[in-house]
Amino acid sequence: MIQAFYTGAVGAQQQMQHQNVRGNNIANINTYGYRAQVPAFQSLMYGMMDGAGDQLPRGTGTLMTLTGTDVSVGAPEQTGRELDYTITGNGFFALYDPTTGELTYSRDGSFTKAAFLEPLEFEVPAVLQGLTAQEEAQPEGIVLPEDTVVEAGTLVPYGAILPDGTTLPENTILNENTTLPAGTILLEQPQPTERYYLTDGEGRLVLGTDGCPIEVTDSSAELPVGVFAIQYQDGLERVGSNRFAANDKNGAVVRTDTKLMRGYLESSNADLATEMVGVIEAQRAYSYALKMVTTADEVETTVNNLANV
Repeated sequence: MIQAFYTGAVGAQQQMQHQNVRGNNIANINTYGYRAQVPAFQSLMYGMMDGAGDQLPRGTGTLMTLTGTDVSVGAPEQTGRELDYTITGNGFFALYDPTTGELTYSRDGSFTKAAFLEPLEFEVPAVLQGLTAQEEAQPEGIVLPEDTVVEAGTLVPYGAILPDGTTLPENTILNENTTLPAGTILLEQPQPTERYYLTDGEGRLVLGTDGCPIEVTDSSAELPVGVFAIQYQDGLERVGSNRFAANDKNGAVVRTDTKLMRGYLESSNADLATEMVGVIEAQRAYSYALKMVTTADEVETTVNNLANV
């Protein structure tokens, strides 16, 4: 079979993938915070090359090697919602999944608030540089104002914390008369209280300027939503829901002072006219690649018929 047959077949297959990318961009033309995909092609090797102990096989036609990401900023669109935010320049919102520990980034600022029955225990992810660690929550309980003598056999049901940092575990029974010094905290049974935190609507927590989840006590108040810059944006991995995951090659992640607009969302940066031109281009290339296949097949058939004469 002549080489043109395989070149045309591979070209048609790759143009189908090209159309898939363009179609996905068009489907997300109204998706807030969406970043358009940009297909990139390269020619395959069409000659045998010497490799390590063997020859590298040749290829034919072209290959869509990657789909890059258009990082240009989309236009802001007013929504009027108190928990909607858009970034006016470069940067990303940071989202933390409390169930998996996954840290991802997004331009979609359509946030909501979710209820939790107790304060979240959280440590600032190490990848976020230059942030202040969250202050340790103070234990709740009764603080003894003066030295207190406790009789033997007394039960300390929820434990205690002495001024020197020594702790008594829960359900401690004192075997002898004990003097608890002033400042001792007799811990009380924790009462579940409903707290609200800012989330992306899918259970992931939005991180603030200090790298910690944002507790929402007043939806109408300005919230300290953090904006983070990624040193190298090439190669960010798409992980769904308009989110990106960074790896070591993306470099450091730092907090920026990029301004936010409240009550606005960033529209998709996919341009319908550009995508339609790309679809037409892919369709034409696909049809020409198939024409090459049929032409190569006709030539091959003619050669075979001449050999049988």
